[in-house]
Amino acid sequence: MHESTQNLLQLKGTMQKTLFYLDDAICHYQAVRDTDKIIIQGPTGRLSDYLACVHRLKKAEEYFQQEDPDGPELNMLRGRLESAKSQLESQFQVLLGRYSKPVQTVKILDVLAKKYLNGSAGGVEEVQLIPQTRLQDIISISTWLIGKVVVLPISTWLIL
Repeated sequence: MHESTQNLLQLKGTMQKTLFYLDDAICHYQAVRDTDKIIIQGPTGRLSDYLACVHRLKKAEEYFQQEDPDGPELNMLRGRLESAKSQLESQFQVLLGRYSKPVQTVKILDVLAKKYLNGSAGGVEEVQLIPQTRLQDIISISTWLIGKVVVLPISTWLIL
């Protein structure tokens, strides 16, 4: 009786592991279908959802690279990831183009004059070049584009 119980418990553990791995595999197979709508709409206005979908596609790509490198799913995932990265690059360029504006020379001279008058220990003044929310979007996008050549602004804050 004890031996039969041990065998049944082993079978139960094996069955649970099998179901876990099967659920994981199904999740990767459905990644393109589940993320399709958001990826097609692009990152504008829903960047966090978009990046979550790109992350899911990347995880599925890693899974298929390991499990079935010659399968059609891997090629489909790579195509979708390239499209998503291209959209991220476009959004990155749009944000930089929209918010990258030169600081007026008069403003820089005013900040320098205030610093000179207050001394080096005196108040540090910041000239905001990019709004904080857009700066966070740019940082999030650039994190995903690390593997590519990314042109970041020389400085998003001028601290004198």
